[in-house]
Amino acid sequence: MIARSLDCFYGAVCLCCLLVMALFIGVGLCADDKPAVEAEVARIRQYYVEVEALRELKKEDLEFNCPSDSMEGVLTRRSRRDTGKVVRLDLGYLASDHGGSDEMYYYREGQVFFVLRADSWWQFSGKKEGETIDSLRERRFYFSKGKCIRILEKKVTAKKPELLRGQIVKAENHELDLSSVSSKEMIGKVLEKALVLPQLKDAKAVAKFFCK
Repeated sequence: MIARSLDCFYGAVCLCCLLVMALFIGVGLCADDKPAVEAEVARIRQYYVEVEALRELKKEDLEFNCPSDSMEGVLTRRSRRDTGKVVRLDLGYLASDHGGSDEMYYYREGQVFFVLRADSWWQFSGKKEGETIDSLRERRFYFSKGKCIRILEKKVTAKKPELLRGQIVKAENHELDLSSVSSKEMIGKVLEKALVLPQLKDAKAVAKFFCK
C-alpha cells in the first residue's frame, strides 16, 4: 500500500515537472535569427520525411472518452520495433457536437521536432434557416532542441464541409508572431502534450490525462 502511494506521488511529481518544463520552454525560448531558422526548418522537414519513410512500426490505438465533457477520441502511438522509441503520435478527438481536432506529433531521439494541428468546427450562418458555415484551421509548429522556432497558420471556411480539404491545400500560410501572448500560450500547451503523451502507455492513462 505504501509502495503504491509512493509510486503515485512520484508519478505526480514527474508529471508536474513535465508541465513546468513545457511552460518554461514554450514561453521564453524562441529563435529569431532568420537564416538559422530557415536552415533548421529545412532540417526539420528532412526529419519529417525520414519518419514518414519508416516501415514496420509498432502501432497502438488507445481510445478514450470523457462523458462529462462530451469528449472522445483516440491516441495512436507509432514506435520503432528495434528500439521501442516513439517516432509519431496521432491524436484525434471530438470536443463537442460542433468541432474536433486532429494532431500529429513527430519525434527524433526522444524530442518533438514538428507538430501539425488541424481544428475544424461549424456554426449556423444566421442568414438562412439551417444554413451552416464550416471552418478548418491548420497550424504547424517547428521545434529545434526544445525551442519553438516557427508557427505557420492557414484557415479556410466553406458552406459545404467537403470543400474544406481542397481549399486548405491551396490556402496561403501565415507566420505567427512567436513573441505574442497568444503564441506563447499555444506553444506551452503544445509542448505540454508533446512531453506528456509519449508517457501514456494505455487507454486508462490517456483518459485520466484528458478527462480532468
